[in-house]
Amino acid sequence: GLPDDASVRAIRADPTRRGLLYAGTDTGVFVSFADGASWRRLGGNLPVVPVHDLAVKGTDLVAATHGRSFWILDDLTPLRQLAAGADLASPFLCPRRDTYRFTSSGGHDAPAPGLSYQPAGGVTVAREGRRTSTGDTHVRYLDAGANPPDGVIINYCLPEQSGGATRLSILDATGRLIRSFASTGVDGEPSLPARPGLNRFVWDLRYPGPTALPEPRGQTFPVAGPLAVPGAYRVRLEAAGQTFEESFAILRDPRAGDDAGLAAQFDLLLRIRDRISALHEAVARIRALDRQLAGWARRAQRDAARGDEVVAAATTLREHLAAIEGEFIQLRATTIDDGLTVPAKLNVKLALLAWSVAAGYAAPTPAAEALFADLSARLDGHFTELQRAVETEGAAFDDLIRAVALPPIG
Repeated sequence: GLPDDASVRAIRADPTRRGLLYAGTDTGVFVSFADGASWRRLGGNLPVVPVHDLAVKGTDLVAATHGRSFWILDDLTPLRQLAAGADLASPFLCPRRDTYRFTSSGGHDAPAPGLSYQPAGGVTVAREGRRTSTGDTHVRYLDAGANPPDGVIINYCLPEQSGGATRLSILDATGRLIRSFASTGVDGEPSLPARPGLNRFVWDLRYPGPTALPEPRGQTFPVAGPLAVPGAYRVRLEAAGQTFEESFAILRDPRAGDDAGLAAQFDLLLRIRDRISALHEAVARIRALDRQLAGWARRAQRDAARGDEVVAAATTLREHLAAIEGEFIQLRATTIDDGLTVPAKLNVKLALLAWSVAAGYAAPTPAAEALFADLSARLDGHFTELQRAVETEGAAFDDLIRAVALPPIG
């Protein structure tokens, strides 16, 4: 299986799996599952290049190339499982290695497809975004090396005929579901790859973000879900009618923060996320009511003897609801730059607070906690006003509709 015209520069034995060997040759890296009796080329994105030295470090294989710098295969567990005799005719979930809690881009940077630029340690690098079949964005750096993906790398193998949907779930130490991904797609989540053979999925360490707005109208600001805190977790694979689970740990970056501070940060970020979700749900309710009121007003003009009275009542209530919505979202702006001329509203204030709290690796400051309490109290005031408008003006409008006997939509 080795090329006849390529010299072997280095051979290394896997320290944990007997019979598993790696060879660096003049044309790349080869692997043997049979103690050197047969070899096959390692695929992936390593170009055809001389590899003069190899080193196994934990679950990584480091290759020193001649002319293309260092390359790292960042998880050997699938190869070790294949060497142990894994049955490729059945699905299996590769054992998970522990993952350091680390993000190279702050976790908020999701470039759109096409060319863009990213600051990196005092310099700016070019990158190209490409939308993948799973719905996420793959980034290729044009003038810089690529780091391993930020998050937990999950490898799993599927047979040729797996049947039904494949689902991957992330759970905390108590078994509570954090996020779920499926090959058929889950609302707001990337699709899970489910090709026959080896698949890889990266959980970005994040909990779900806020509930999405029903429609993109007004000034908004993106907010990612909070990063999971260090601790024990589990991953569950459901495929071909079978269920597999593996445990893993998220480790604290020893250079950043402490466990108590990260837990306090996570708690506040969850509370901010939930308040943004509640705000978005209130906006969705307002917009649904507005559409209904507009429909009743149009029909009243055609069908009701007291149509003008119905239109006036609908207009008054719609204006009140719009005023409440205007406290939630700045409707006179669509981007953050537009906010230079009009004041930001509660959704952007909460989003920017989340960014500020998530910027470091420490407990939130007293000022951040105080600001959240103030914004939350103001939000509750507008929720109360919305509920009062629905229970009083909305109920009065319902009574008016019944009084004029406006027929419902058939």
